[in-house]
Amino acid sequence: MAPIVYEVNRLSAEELVYELVIRGISELDTVDAMRKTLRSLLRLEREGQSLDYPAYPFKVAEDIKELNDKVSEMQALLQDFDGSNQNTYKKLLSKYAYALGRANRVLPDNESDKLQKSKVLVAILNFKSDLDKKVRSYEKSLSNKTKGVLDLDMLNISTSSDSDSSVVDEPLGKPNFESTRVHVPVTPKPIPVSHWNLKFSGKLTDLSVNAFLERVDELKTSRHVSDSELFNSAYDLFSDIALIWYRGNKQKASDWKSLTQLLRQEFLPKNYNDILFKQIKERTQHPEEPMGIFIAYMNNHFQRLTVKIPDSVRLKILLENMAPFYKIGLALHMANIKTIDELLELSRELEANRLSVNEYVPPPPKSKNTLERDLACIYSQPSTSQCSAVYQQKEIRCYRCNGIGHIAINCSNNPRRYCYRCKNPNFTVRTCPKCNVNSKNF
Repeated sequence: MAPIVYEVNRLSAEELVYELVIRGISELDTVDAMRKTLRSLLRLEREGQSLDYPAYPFKVAEDIKELNDKVSEMQALLQDFDGSNQNTYKKLLSKYAYALGRANRVLPDNESDKLQKSKVLVAILNFKSDLDKKVRSYEKSLSNKTKGVLDLDMLNISTSSDSDSSVVDEPLGKPNFESTRVHVPVTPKPIPVSHWNLKFSGKLTDLSVNAFLERVDELKTSRHVSDSELFNSAYDLFSDIALIWYRGNKQKASDWKSLTQLLRQEFLPKNYNDILFKQIKERTQHPEEPMGIFIAYMNNHFQRLTVKIPDSVRLKILLENMAPFYKIGLALHMANIKTIDELLELSRELEANRLSVNEYVPPPPKSKNTLERDLACIYSQPSTSQCSAVYQQKEIRCYRCNGIGHIAINCSNNPRRYCYRCKNPNFTVRTCPKCNVNSKNF
């Protein structure tokens, strides 16, 4: 079985003595010396170096007594642990790894010893289950602080509590007494966080906190950066008011996960789910937006909610919010569309036909060049240019007779009397009061 990895710095003096004695090391004066020596031994074991360890020196009765005392100590520490302090959690996890490893090395000689070993193992595993339950309870309480009052009953979302079952870690195995050769894979060189060109400012007009954290997750994977390195380089990811916030709160976080929880508490509104779900229902498809792109945008919205939206609800929103072109084209299929994939497949078939629809040309109108005029399309109308010409022709006005549709030079009507300068009717230039100031004498 694969060994549990504990943190050497979190082992007590008596635990360090045990780990060294079973490896043939004794008479070290200080805790620092013991930790340094144990680290070196563990490093050699990981590298597959040949180590000659003595026979296991402890008797079953000694191990059982020490393990019972250790379980009592661990349970006392667990009573004061609320799931929030990462340092305490790592300390408890290391003690659990130590206890399980020691119990795994016990070699009972009779049925009584086997029964004692079994009871100790059950107590250790129950401790781990209780520890995990406290951590899950704390993380759930943090998550609930960012959830709104989204109607879960409407969405048919299950709110049942987490299962009490927990994954049992593999026990700490015996030291490797035989020489083995281990192939160590080459890890790609990580790209420093300072070179990512990514900053979270905390401003409403810039990248949201969820969009920022999503981008960080993508980059840390593609650029081979661990959560530990990310946490240590977090300063490079903030600017403006977010940087001020980070400086004032970084001591509250012990790792990247706890830092992201604090970020969401600060920069997400209390009713985040309600606001985002309302915006999702208002997000309609643009007439020129392909269905695949529209669905991708909507899926990203759904993923940023802190509650899971059922596929049936997602499909209903997509069908209601898609563009009129798709609603008309898929009208006969609406009742039969059961999944988002079916909607996407039918929409792509519809988009493939759009080009031929856009290239349609109406039949030509009846013209003087039409050979069979009685068979010309009666629904076709004259072109816009012809209509415009007719309209312009009707607007031409003759100043000789005040008629419409011709000009004075082509006028055959009786002339009317008017002033040639200002076109004032019933006057001549000589008698017009506007053009001749002396006209009052006439």
